[in-house]
Amino acid sequence: MIAGYEHRWQVEAQLGALERELRGHIRDERHRASIKAQMKVFAAELERMDREGDYQEPERVVRQGAFAWIGEHGHPHVK
Repeated sequence: MIAGYEHRWQVEAQLGALERELRGHIRDERHRASIKAQMKVFAAELERMDREGDYQEPERVVRQGAFAWIGEHGHPHVK
């Protein structure tokens, strides 16, 4: 397990960010190699999660209050 990346969505998001960074304007080959090495680590973490097969995304906590919708797509209380 990678510290700070306990959930599958976090690992997938980091892989996406590394892919976007790799497509950017990188002129230093050491930097490019470092990004590829990080991608291997995160890809291996996804494989581990799949291999173990017991991973479940935690259930959302139902928040209350005026700012409960921040970070959500739309307002959760409006259907």
